[in-house]
Amino acid sequence: MYQQIAKLMMYGSLREHTILYEIGEIFRRFDTRMDANTPGSTDAELIRDIYTQIRKLLEVATDYGFDKNLWHNYLTFLLITNENPFSLTCEKVGANEGSVNIFARNDFQVFYNLFHFDFKPLEDALGIDCFTTISNYRAIGKKEMMYNKNVSEKVQALSNKLEQGNDAEAFFRAVTDFYKAYGVGMFGLNKAFRIRDKENGPVEFMAINNMEQVVLDHAGEPVDTIKNLLKEESVRIKEEDTWVCKTIGEYGLTLVKPGDGILTHCNAGQLATSKYGTATAPIYLGQERGYNFHVFADETRPLLQGARLTAYELHSAGVDVTLICDNMSAMVMKNGWVNAVFVGCDRVAANGDTANKIGTSVVATVAKRYGVPFYVCAPTSTIDMATPTGAQIHIEERKPEEVTEMWYKERMAPEGVKVFNPAFDVTDNDLITGIVTEYGIATAPYEQSFQEIFKKKAAAKETMGI
Repeated sequence: MYQQIAKLMMYGSLREHTILYEIGEIFRRFDTRMDANTPGSTDAELIRDIYTQIRKLLEVATDYGFDKNLWHNYLTFLLITNENPFSLTCEKVGANEGSVNIFARNDFQVFYNLFHFDFKPLEDALGIDCFTTISNYRAIGKKEMMYNKNVSEKVQALSNKLEQGNDAEAFFRAVTDFYKAYGVGMFGLNKAFRIRDKENGPVEFMAINNMEQVVLDHAGEPVDTIKNLLKEESVRIKEEDTWVCKTIGEYGLTLVKPGDGILTHCNAGQLATSKYGTATAPIYLGQERGYNFHVFADETRPLLQGARLTAYELHSAGVDVTLICDNMSAMVMKNGWVNAVFVGCDRVAANGDTANKIGTSVVATVAKRYGVPFYVCAPTSTIDMATPTGAQIHIEERKPEEVTEMWYKERMAPEGVKVFNPAFDVTDNDLITGIVTEYGIATAPYEQSFQEIFKKKAAAKETMGI
């Protein structure tokens, strides 16, 4: 194994203390021990070090929810998280012809060999079966919030595809296709800063990839030229974002009338986007047109985005805004002071489930109880048709200190008390009256509504020639 690992070129930047390198070193010591003329490690030492690496492998499997063949999952994880000149190029333009492909194909041959590596001689010699066990591993069931299911599913799907590959060339095609579709590294795995290939429209580049694409398209030109082009692109991105937010606001205004009370949760305003925000867009447009809304802003525990951000920006803009604690929403709705709820959104599943700041689902539940329409303001870029339901959305859990002491002069909870601090929650689609996008308002059934919205978007882009 160590001889195979030593052949890695493009992927040879793996840290020396990765599990792969450590296991390779164990095999080197094992082979040395088999040489009668060279003193080597004892069985006990080898077994101890193998178990250490198996334990590390199980920790990775637990973090990412890997199952079945953990060795294959791990090698796949290394392949799709390693940022090197070849993988980064594939992310942008796919696998092109060039000398770098020769080196890459060498590495894929190594990974193919590692995929099919025979651990049995080592296990038989040492009287262990741990590698056999992890090749058919059954994970302990656990809540999805404990691991990133999005990452887990992508790794395992590609791992299964690689298992079916007959040669290194099949590896090459499968991995390079993955790079182009999802990107490289943890950002790519988590769908941040991605190139989105829309089923019903042209490829849509998100912000950072837009900037990188400018550089790629003008490689070799003077630096000053590229700087000016980057500036132009950044202005275009800002203008597009402003249009998206304003258009969401226009649609949102059709759902309310002058003098209405509006409740919002967290921050989806000028400090989060360009000019109008998303959830605040109807409010700002209403302010411009004399609607005289009265807005209730949830403080949004534990990080207080509503108190520190939303209340600040609305108050500064002259909006009639009242700050309330999160647990006061039921009272203001029961009193009849709220006619509609507008919230932003971080991600929308294909079925209309939405992920937003923690506490959003509580507001939606209360709104349904008191018959208050609950609207999610979400640009089409947040709709992920590859995620069937909210159950597949990974929920980040943050530090307990945010709850127990961050905003207090003195600690407000006993030392050592357990704290559960999820950053987001998922609002079920049956609690949502409508999802307001820049191409219209989606209503249940959401899968059907989204298809219609994407058709409108594709038609608009075709009209604009993009």
